[in-house]
Amino acid sequence: MGDIYQIRVIGFKGETKTIDVATSEDDFNKTTVSAFKEKLIVKFPELKGAQFRMMFTEIQLEDSDTFSMRKILNKSTIFLIIRMPGGGEGGIPPSEGWSRIHSLD
Repeated sequence: MGDIYQIRVIGFKGETKTIDVATSEDDFNKTTVSAFKEKLIVKFPELKGAQFRMMFTEIQLEDSDTFSMRKILNKSTIFLIIRMPGGGEGGIPPSEGWSRIHSLD
């Protein structure tokens, strides 16, 4: 039997789980973040339907990224970060408010 290429994942509450990704280096390197998320849901069922980000070093991983693109190696650690509502631009849209609020008229 060949090697099993794995990733350590640290969840929202600090729990650590190991995810089996592939049985060859080539398949591991071609793994997309999107495909990896599907494997994550098996080990972290609470992720199904959740809004979360995955971070490797200081890089936020995007669904289309591959492990080789982001230099993710066997036994690397990925962190899960929950997305919180809020943020964004907020406030009064510039077309409606800025000139009206700050007008000297």
